[in-house]
Amino acid sequence: MTRVSAVEGIAYGYRMMAYYLVVILAGQAALGAGAWLIGTGLDTGFGRAPEWDLLVAGVVAALFGLLTVLAGGFGAGYKLIADGVARGERAAR
Repeated sequence: MTRVSAVEGIAYGYRMMAYYLVVILAGQAALGAGAWLIGTGLDTGFGRAPEWDLLVAGVVAALFGLLTVLAGGFGAGYKLIADGVARGERAAR
């Protein structure tokens, strides 16, 4: 088994944190914008129909944000496992 130095481990950790930060910020921004659009579409006043175009746009944006965060998390997990396997294969040679 290959030993990873502390510096290499910390550097890898910072790269993964930066990746998570970008993915989470992008996903949460889209999710927040979608929630705002949904709220705006529903807040039409007493007895008035909702604004369907804002509701649909909000649902699409919120769904995109949620899927971005989920896909980013799964992708990071896959990358972590793949990097570990690649490191082990290199050490076995």
